[in-house]
Amino acid sequence: MGKVTHHRMIVTDGYGIAYGPKTFDRFAIPKPNEVVMTLRGGKRADYQANNFGWRVCSEPLMRLLESEKAAGDDVAWIPLELDVGRERQPYFLLQGKPRPDFLHATTITSPSGLPMKPVLDDALASAHRVFLLTQEGTAIVVAEEVKQKIKNAKLVGMEFHRVPAAP
Repeated sequence: MGKVTHHRMIVTDGYGIAYGPKTFDRFAIPKPNEVVMTLRGGKRADYQANNFGWRVCSEPLMRLLESEKAAGDDVAWIPLELDVGRERQPYFLLQGKPRPDFLHATTITSPSGLPMKPVLDDALASAHRVFLLTQEGTAIVVAEEVKQKIKNAKLVGMEFHRVPAAP
């Protein structure tokens, strides 16, 4: 039996909500800087909750995730802007190839096939540090070391939930 690695799922936590333009199709992939979101109801976060259900990251969070990803982690960034009162901040939409193949056979899925209680296959996921399990939802899966670097950098707007792994 090999060593079971620990990964964490990033989800949003208690800051303002960014709203995308009503005229933009939230299911479309935007062109760089095509979308300006507007912050309402609180302060901005590094992992910004939004009405589109997108994975929206501040520049510091994007740079950290980009520098920490493994060679096989297929993530890319689309620049957008966040209107915060009188100024606009650069933000980035995380896009990537979902990796449902990293799920262990013991994962509980919904009738549509989405993981409800994900369990990672340690042999497949242990070499990866930043990835998506599905295209749906806002969760990003990161290695435990990446989570620690996010916390050490004092980046905000995230909660981390352990994703179980099986050998």
